[in-house]
Amino acid sequence: ISKIAPEFYQNLSIHKSWIGLFFDFIIDPKISLRSRVKRKVDPSLIQFYGAGNYATSYVHKFVASAISTLTRNSNNEISKNKNK
Repeated sequence: ISKIAPEFYQNLSIHKSWIGLFFDFIIDPKISLRSRVKRKVDPSLIQFYGAGNYATSYVHKFVASAISTLTRNSNNEISKNKNK
C-alpha cells in the first residue's frame, strides 16, 4: 500500500517487529489500551470503545475494568509495604 500512495505513509512511524511493538506498549506510558494511534490527531476525531459502533464492546469494558482493579490492588500493596 505504501508504494501505491506514499504521500499517506511516508511520515508515519512503523514497527518492523511484533516484539518491538509489545516492548513499546509495555515501556511507553503514552501507549495504553485506550491508545488507538500513536500520532497526533484532532481531539474531536478521537473515539474510544463506549461511543459509536463499539458502545457495546463488553470485552473491552471487562479488560479495562480488570486492569483498573489490578492496578489499584497492586498500588495498595505497594503502599502497605512502604508503611511497614
